[in-house]
Amino acid sequence: MTAVLRPVRIARPAVAGQQALPTTQRATFGVLGLLAMIAFFVGLMVLANFHVVVVGDQFEFDRLERRFEDGLERAQVLRNEVAQLENPDRILRVAEGRLGMVPPTERLQLAVVLPDVVGGGLSAPVGDPFAGGNR
Repeated sequence: MTAVLRPVRIARPAVAGQQALPTTQRATFGVLGLLAMIAFFVGLMVLANFHVVVVGDQFEFDRLERRFEDGLERAQVLRNEVAQLENPDRILRVAEGRLGMVPPTERLQLAVVLPDVVGGGLSAPVGDPFAGGNR
């Protein structure tokens, strides 16, 4: 029988307060450390992406808010313009000036005819009012 030769292991002196970890524990710590670093950087990337989305949405919100305020301002301007155009004095001036209309010398008041009043209603037309007659 022959003896198997193994390399001689030289014991390193332990540093005060530090215990030597077995090889399997050192490898596990290295893999876990690597996974922790990768998770940390992925978390930073997700956080940066979230920040980009929030900033983009804030710009969009600001743009919509400006459009809304511009719309409110435009609506107020249009309300003022409508109020000016509906002013009876202005309508009278335009009617007299541009259209050549003049106010009547006397105003006729027409009597109101109510259909519920007996004898106060209009009489029915004689014949067919829609017949084509000669006028």
